[in-house]
Amino acid sequence: MAHLMRLDRLHEEYDFVLDVFKQKQIQFVFSNENDTKHQRTYEHLCYILAKIFMRAKWHLIARNKYADDIFQHKMIVARTKPQVAGIVEKLCRELSLQNLSILSDVFDILEADCNFVKYLLRNQPIYLFLKMKELVAILKEHHYGEEELETTEN
Repeated sequence: MAHLMRLDRLHEEYDFVLDVFKQKQIQFVFSNENDTKHQRTYEHLCYILAKIFMRAKWHLIARNKYADDIFQHKMIVARTKPQVAGIVEKLCRELSLQNLSILSDVFDILEADCNFVKYLLRNQPIYLFLKMKELVAILKEHHYGEEELETTEN
């Protein structure tokens, strides 16, 4: 029963995030028309990065350093993997995360556009990071990711 409630909460959070992007609370500025066809990739990558950032135990990881700098560095390290699942797994491992609560649909969408995901992580990591931080703030404001936040404060 708890598993179904958690799954319902994940679907609710995912729908909320899609709504945030649809309502243009977070907007991406595209440098060329080719990028506009990858709108969903930007959104889903931003979402998965936000989930990882919120799940990390920053009080243990970044005792004397700025969490934002560490996360950006870990993004750079993880981008060397050939598939999205490998990139996410590497980023999670770099931040000592054992699991991640996210719908598999997010992975499917990103995996379908894997080359563009790698392009973004290689060429726009700071831009992605800033958009991800905007999403983290909105998720926290609406009390999503609470289970991740609770574990980072213990």
